Amino acid sequence: MRNWILINPAAGSIRDIGSVLPHFSLLDRPVVRVALNVEDMKAITQEALDEKALSLVCVGGDGTLNVVLTALGPDFSRLPLGVVPMGTGNDFSRTMDDDARLSEFIQGVVEKKFYNVDVVECLLGDGTTRFMLNASCGGFSGEVSRNTGAKSKQFFGGLSYIGSAISSVTDMKVYQPHFVIDDVEEIEVDLVNIAICNGRSVAGGNIVAPAAEPDDGFMDVILFKNASFLELLKVAGKSREGSHLNDENVIFRKARHIKLSCRENIPFNIDGEVVESMPVEFKVLPSVLRFAWPKQTEEIAVPQG
Repeated sequence: MRNWILINPAAGSIRDIGSVLPHFSLLDRPVVRVALNVEDMKAITQEALDEKALSLVCVGGDGTLNVVLTALGPDFSRLPLGVVPMGTGNDFSRTMDDDARLSEFIQGVVEKKFYNVDVVECLLGDGTTRFMLNASCGGFSGEVSRNTGAKSKQFFGGLSYIGSAISSVTDMKVYQPHFVIDDVEEIEVDLVNIAICNGRSVAGGNIVAPAAEPDDGFMDVILFKNASFLELLKVAGKSREGSHLNDENVIFRKARHIKLSCRENIPFNIDGEVVESMPVEFKVLPSVLRFAWPKQTEEIAVPQG
């Protein structure tokens, strides 16, 4: 049995596949596959399962991880995952270690440094099921994701989020959703943005859920109330550093089960990929996925050639 590597050449930070390959010399004869589209990613995941791979390492971003995660579900115990963060946002990787080098993510696989992490099951209004590893954001964030095209991600990287945010803010909408939290609490308030998180950051480093832990059995729910433009700017500034949870225009909860409905369709994303299907139900699946954490060392030599 061998470790498998899935490379998404369309990921936002990949300019040359050849520059990535030396990092994999840390692994013993890995099987390397290149995925040209979503269907390729699904097929490679199934092939790795059929070959009883030791692990599947995704070279890409949160979107790449999400495709593989959904292809793997609902039985996540079948295949441990790892990541070499080379996408646009790489937000789940930031939760693991914002300062880790690429080789340290590989070293985590080499040393079998796997941890059990939560996955969130997303039941969509059209009857389909998706799975989430990092975050699902709706409202303003959904508009930003919808306006951030794949090509702009690849060519402009994290700057593409800024450009689409500027274009979206001029037409910011107010939504009146209804939330049921753990079948106990109901919330109905005018909102401009919604974040349901397993990881801490979204959109390339905005620390929207500073208290989130991907192995605590809970989602972090952050709701941004409708407010004046200046007040929203203040909250946005705080969220860059993760100091917004006590702001009067923010509602914060931890939950295992969330039901979300709205009279109108709310654009939202699941790990950065846009979906539009109300109502939505989110359920935490605790500790179901084995995921390779980066190995922290003073220096890791990456063999060349």
